Amino acid sequence: MGKSKAGRSNAARSVSPSAQQIAQRRQKRWAVLMRSLAAMFGGYAVTTLAVVCLSAALPMAPAFAVITATLLSFLILAVIAMWCFAAKTAARAWLGLLLMSLPLAALYGVMR
Repeated sequence: MGKSKAGRSNAARSVSPSAQQIAQRRQKRWAVLMRSLAAMFGGYAVTTLAVVCLSAALPMAPAFAVITATLLSFLILAVIAMWCFAAKTAARAWLGLLLMSLPLAALYGVMR
């Protein structure tokens, strides 16, 4: 009971993390970075392809089709970003983005 709160916190601070703990932290940070990059750049690429394909495929006037597809892009990007963080690994997130973009790119190539 003689120790103050400051005394206990100083004692806890003096214990340094082990090399394994540091490696685990770095690995987790790297995974979060890779998922963030997948969500930002991969999600943007898939969303752009989806918007291009949707705007050409929607059965309405071209201006309204582009506006509708653009409004849907916010939903598409949000779902893709959440999916990137729900995937088991960052590699699966990137692989999923690649698998989503391939049919969209093929459809875009056919439409041109």
